[in-house]
Amino acid sequence: MENRPEAVEPPRPRRQGDRRGDADKSSVQSVQRAADVLDAVAATVEPLTVRQIAQATGLDRTVAHRQARTLAQLGFLEEGDGAYRLGPRLLLLGNAYLDRLAIRRAVLPFAVDLQIRAVAGHPWVVGVAVPVGADAVLIDRIWTPETPLDSILDVGTRLPIDRSANGRAMLAYYDDDEVVALVGAERAAELAPVLADIRASGGIALSSNERRPGISAIAAVVRGRSGRPVGAIAISGPELEEHLSTTSVLAEHLSRTAASIGMML
Repeated sequence: MENRPEAVEPPRPRRQGDRRGDADKSSVQSVQRAADVLDAVAATVEPLTVRQIAQATGLDRTVAHRQARTLAQLGFLEEGDGAYRLGPRLLLLGNAYLDRLAIRRAVLPFAVDLQIRAVAGHPWVVGVAVPVGADAVLIDRIWTPETPLDSILDVGTRLPIDRSANGRAMLAYYDDDEVVALVGAERAAELAPVLADIRASGGIALSSNERRPGISAIAAVVRGRSGRPVGAIAISGPELEEHLSTTSVLAEHLSRTAASIGMML
């Protein structure tokens, strides 16, 4: 039953700083293993066989099979043709989390205002992301009729925190040891001057052709009252190159919006 072709998008290798598999003495091993399995399945487009789950998590195949089967019985995974995909029960948990996420409630009127005042008439998207481990995860977006559909990312899209404007805007306000834990010492050293420039600009990060050819982005960090980054708001899309400056009118508008959102949290 497991003689299926390999997944089109294989599980991403564990990055330094990922919490999976790093259970401390106070954790429950079976729960950690279940989380590892869910992380592995969530990181792929195609369903994963037990063999692929075992390879992605480092679990023995028998253990991986028992975990996947139990998660399927509970609705956290779905099984078909010997492979597993995410199950519908996760939708309930995800929606419950989003409904209670303070930044998502606070950001909507500001994002609409930004779309009306700064984005109207342009093929751009206003997007909001939050940090989840080594990723910046998109939780909302607004676009205009001029926006090409292939430049609109899905809610839930995971962007590497060090390789996206959203992510770097937040990463710039992490402690140095946190940055190293998430991206590794070599990458942290490479990013150090970039993150310093982001802080010097007040939390503005830029990107061009990073996610897709022809797509640029300007992102501004949203910080809570403690100063901790809780998210980022960005404008992205084609025809944005002339605005790719931390001192552009668009960047300054975005920075003020991010600051206003932070004051609401």
